[in-house]
Amino acid sequence: MKWLVPLSAFQTLLLVMLGLHAIKLDMRTDQLVESVDTLNKDLQQTSPAAAPIEWAEAATVGANLTADDIRMIIREEYQTIAAEDGAVAPVQRAASASPAPQQTASYNQGQTLLTQSAIDQDLEIYKKRGSISTIEMDQLHAQIAELPPEARRAALIRLTRAINSGEIKGQF
Repeated sequence: MKWLVPLSAFQTLLLVMLGLHAIKLDMRTDQLVESVDTLNKDLQQTSPAAAPIEWAEAATVGANLTADDIRMIIREEYQTIAAEDGAVAPVQRAASASPAPQQTASYNQGQTLLTQSAIDQDLEIYKKRGSISTIEMDQLHAQIAELPPEARRAALIRLTRAINSGEIKGQF
């Protein structure tokens, strides 16, 4: 009982220190945001030739990227990591800096139904087994990518629900 008061005082001191540290971090993040905003404003006000090279390149590249380009970059990074593990070979990106023209993909309804059926069968197999390996997940993602956008979304929802509910143990 003698040491209860010093212990509670020590705990209070630690909580005060934690609170002060949180306030310090919050102030530091505000400073970082302000400095980035200032740099962005300065970059916009100066001519492209006067801007630092890395900022100019970042602004040019960022302005020219479309959602498909960003998806392709993320896909490449994911496949590069997977290739290092020996799972899949990385996809090669087109060398041109300009974005490719939008292509509307036509989907064969019969092939779509076969692919959906194969995905459903695979999901049932993985549910019965209770797990999915990284390689199998990559193969399943490749099958899902062949589907039209709405069917792809539905298949990903089924896969996500199975993983989130614990029916299938695996990682996306």
